[in-house]
Amino acid sequence: MLDKPEPRKDLESGHIPGSQNLFFRQFHNASDPLKFVTKEGILEILLKNGLVKLNQDDPIISSCGSGVTACSLVLALEECGYDFKHLFVYDGSWTDWASAENMPIAKGAADQASTANQYYHRN
Repeated sequence: MLDKPEPRKDLESGHIPGSQNLFFRQFHNASDPLKFVTKEGILEILLKNGLVKLNQDDPIISSCGSGVTACSLVLALEECGYDFKHLFVYDGSWTDWASAENMPIAKGAADQASTANQYYHRN
């Protein structure tokens, strides 16, 4: 998925270098969005996005625009057996990252191959 224009006028578009984009709604049941898809469905989404081989002891940090929808990924991973103590939500998420003057911003597709991203450090 390519970067979308940032709707907040005071923030730059882009993403955190090395991050991968997973749309939170894909983990929710289409007919009942207050429920997740099955555990098998979650694992299929992770496999399709190259994330099923994540070491379950490695920390996984989920982010979004402000930290709210990032919780869906954390809960989905917990449903699949990932240890909750290794799952984190970047509370400030993109709003916090893009507001900080010294954080790099990646442009282009957000995927596992961070080398495919072009990013720069702002002065």
